Amino acid sequence: MRARSPPTATVRRPPGSLTRARLKTYQALSRFRHGRNRAAEVEPGAFEKGLAWRGPTGS
Repeated sequence: MRARSPPTATVRRPPGSLTRARLKTYQALSRFRHGRNRAAEVEPGAFEKGLAWRGPTGS
């Protein structure tokens, strides 16, 4: 006899209210910290493309 996974394991559920609130909080905190540090918001893939922020002197 083969064990079957429950049907909910294959179905992706939408994020709950706590997850949505956490995401908004992280985004707001990121914007605040980047503004406070005077740093550009850079996506992780930007480093490979050479678009990463180089610092206040531009070096």
